[in-house]
Amino acid sequence: MGKTKTSTRSSSNRQTSSRGSNAGSQPIGKSEASTGNQSSEAVIPDRYGLIKLGDMRLGLVETKRLSYRRTNPRAMSEQEYETLKRSMERFGFKSFVVVEETSPGSYGIVDGHHRYKAAVERQMDRIPVVLLDAGLETSWADLAMLTFNVTGDPLEAPFIDLLSELTGKLGAEAVADYTALDRGFLENFSKEMEETLAALSAESEDEDEEARVRGHALMIELPRVEGVKELLNRVMHITGEAVVGQAVLKALQAWVEIAGPVKEMIAAHVSDDEDDDT
Repeated sequence: MGKTKTSTRSSSNRQTSSRGSNAGSQPIGKSEASTGNQSSEAVIPDRYGLIKLGDMRLGLVETKRLSYRRTNPRAMSEQEYETLKRSMERFGFKSFVVVEETSPGSYGIVDGHHRYKAAVERQMDRIPVVLLDAGLETSWADLAMLTFNVTGDPLEAPFIDLLSELTGKLGAEAVADYTALDRGFLENFSKEMEETLAALSAESEDEDEEARVRGHALMIELPRVEGVKELLNRVMHITGEAVVGQAVLKALQAWVEIAGPVKEMIAAHVSDDEDDDT
């Protein structure tokens, strides 16, 4: 009798605990109970390492099960690829490779070709993947190779603010290592930004113009204007590039190529002016 009462009381306590855990929520119906059962089954990986999460299938699959389904229409530069590898070493493999299941246990890469290549070089046994919906036509899977690589142009003000903040806190070298931006460009960018902002706050437009041309018949430098946006627009106009980042990099490359000769020309010109004055 004592054992029976204890069992009944324990059962009652379990029911009370169950009610308590659902206090303030709606009673669990069949659909919710079914969803709960599906959720508990979903966390168990299948034989290939995949789980079902909502409408998605994803997981860690063996690297050897992946392959290139067709040639990647986009390619990274050597600098960009080295940046990607440094990022993976620093932050880990945090992005899924998008794949199409070509046959049970075999997967063709749709997006993430360079990450897959880097993983193979690092001899990773498994790679995180997410599968396209089953039954997708091949042409749509091909289209996904392009749509997953769509990128946006940087917004001038937020891009400048973020770049200035990161360069100030982490240094140009660290930012260059993980963004594929040129280190020299970042150092010059930081310096130019400081000078431009100082000029905007301390000098009038007339004084700034006078300072640029005073005593020199020849002067080449980045233009100082009323705002950073105008500065970027000038760079884009001069380089003929429509994308801000590409325009700045092109301007930097041009500057590196002419910086030495220009400095020599300016120095010689100033020296001639001084000789004439004497």
